[in-house]
Amino acid sequence: MLNHYFFTVCVVLRTPYKEVGEDGRETPIPGFFTNFGVTALDEWAARSLVESVVEDGEIDWKESSFKEIDLQNFKADIVKHCKDPSKAGVWFKGSKFLFPADDEGKGPLDYRKQP
Repeated sequence: MLNHYFFTVCVVLRTPYKEVGEDGRETPIPGFFTNFGVTALDEWAARSLVESVVEDGEIDWKESSFKEIDLQNFKADIVKHCKDPSKAGVWFKGSKFLFPADDEGKGPLDYRKQP
């Protein structure tokens, strides 16, 4: 039996984006977060499917999360993309949310830490 999953993944870019501020300074953007809806046999098969569609970097699984979902009780605006719940695959890919570099110039800046 297939299960349905929702992933939020942290992608570390192979080549960081550059953001140019109003002052002309470049700031490296090392990655982004994005969401995926997936149908798979188990968690490991679902992770493999997500990895297969991420092309511009590597997934940092320590900064990523997932949960098994019930399509009837999950967000309708996302679930509507799942056309065939009996077929394994990635059925939703969300927007990219870029994150700034941490103090070492890489990885996501952890907003949960207080100064």
